[in-house]
This record gives sequence, C-alpha cells and structure tokens, in this order.
Amino acid sequence: MRRPWERVRRDGLVGANVVRAYVMLPFGLWLLRRKCGLGVDVVLGSIARPFAVAAGMTAGVMTLDTMLRPELPPLAVLGACIAAGGALYAAGAMLLMRETLHNFGGLLPTRARGWLRLAG
Repeated sequence: MRRPWERVRRDGLVGANVVRAYVMLPFGLWLLRRKCGLGVDVVLGSIARPFAVAAGMTAGVMTLDTMLRPELPPLAVLGACIAAGGALYAAGAMLLMRETLHNFGGLLPTRARGWLRLAG
C-alpha cells in the first residue's frame, strides 16, 4: 500500500520542475537573442505546431483512456492508448507540419518518401 506522502512528494517534484522551466524560460530566450540573433517570435513560432500536435494527441489519448478504462483490462487500455497516440501524432504531423516532413524527406528511404507525397 502506498503511503499518502509519496504522492505529495512526487507531485511536488513535478511542480518544482515546471516552475523551474517557466522561471528559466526568459533567460533562455534572452540567450538565444543575444548569441544567435533569434527573436522570441521565431523561437516560439518554431515550437507552436509540434506543441499543437502533441496537445491534440494528448487530448485524444486521454479521451480514449477515459472511455476504455471501465471496459477493458489495464494492459489492453495501455496498448490501445499507445497505438492511438502514435496514429494521432502521425496524422497531426501530416496535417500541421507538412513542410517540416518534406524537408526531412531526403533523409528517408525511397519507399517512405511515397508517404510524404500522399500527405502533401
């Protein structure tokens, strides 16, 4: 049986890491501006699409988990959520990050490049 303070300790650690990340964000942005000449709009704009895809995947997986949890055993729910998460992220990437996928297309084998043409 878990002790009640273990959850508090774990949640406190997670919360402290989130606060640390937010506190250090302005310093990282300032450093990128000073050393690389990249503005805040460029830096945050480059992560907006992957963040949106990840947020959509998270919402889909959480919804699926809520729907399947009472019906299936935990291992089956885990497998379904992993498969759905991969499919949702791939679909979101093909919709929102099409140009990024095309830029990396030269690194893929010839057979996989056909998928990029279908997506674009």
